[in-house]
Amino acid sequence: MSWQAYVDQSIVSAGGAHRAAIVSLASPHGVWATSQGFQPQPQELQQIAANLANPANFAATGITVAGQKYVFLRNADNLVMGKKGAGGITIAKSDQAIIIAVYDEGIPPGASAKVVGALADYLKSQGY
Repeated sequence: MSWQAYVDQSIVSAGGAHRAAIVSLASPHGVWATSQGFQPQPQELQQIAANLANPANFAATGITVAGQKYVFLRNADNLVMGKKGAGGITIAKSDQAIIIAVYDEGIPPGASAKVVGALADYLKSQGY
């Protein structure tokens, strides 16, 4: 399966997000695949990667992706969750990738966490 298929089928079509991206955990955090029109910026990805090493830092900085800032909610079970209005963001890290899923009203946070967490676990099992 291509990286784009993981974004389109394993995250968005599976009900985990309206927009998503998979990026390299290694600097410079290149984008492997993203939803059409979803443009995480290099400096945002660098900050996310740095904060994933110490997720408590998200509490001070929040989470900014594609120019949108989300309030940090929690870090649990290898998932970072944030909220903005009726939507939110779920971020997970595998051995080599960062999975970013943004959802709007209509997708429950738990559904996003389940889908993103399952994909992160699968990628880890495949060496990614």
